[in-house]
Amino acid sequence: MSRPYDWYPLASTDPVPGDPDVVHSVGIAYREVAQAILDARANLLAIADMDGMTSEAVEEIGTKAKEIAEEISKVRTRYQETGDALIEYQVALRGAQADADDALVRARAAHEASETQRRTQAIYLEQDPSSAPHAQMRADEAEYAAQVAEGRLATAASDLADAVRRGGRGGGGGGGRARRRAPRRRSARSSPRTGSRTGGGRTGART
Repeated sequence: MSRPYDWYPLASTDPVPGDPDVVHSVGIAYREVAQAILDARANLLAIADMDGMTSEAVEEIGTKAKEIAEEISKVRTRYQETGDALIEYQVALRGAQADADDALVRARAAHEASETQRRTQAIYLEQDPSSAPHAQMRADEAEYAAQVAEGRLATAASDLADAVRRGGRGGGGGGGRARRRAPRRRSARSSPRTGSRTGGGRTGART
């Protein structure tokens, strides 16, 4: 499955690159080499343990076979550990990429919702309050909706950062997504019934 190319509004490039299938295949290849070395070691030990060795030449072959078996055992351990690590990493990478993709989908939806509500707010604020008594109330509602969307965008960005950390360390620690908090309503203005202004500017995380 191909990775998303455009990561706006979360990142400029793919934050969790890599091909889990390739990593998996390389891990399998390393494990196969480790198994081949194990088989070769068994054959060498079989040669070293042959009964009826009477000549010095045959005895020397047996000694060399044991020495080589010991040496390739060390190499076999490295191949096995590398293969196991790659197999484990591809699982973590695959999961991190899935989480990152999900965060991107949610971030795009939140960003679009935020932009829409900001435009709606601007339209209502431009209206004459005397001719449109509910304009301020509608603007406040749009402000709150924009803050909710921006909160969701911030959550998606946080989830993406978590996915990048999980993919980078090759482990699945922590299991599951971070607990989400519902954004708290913080109106930039007082009750739309009075139309008075009491608060500061816009809030909400933007990325």
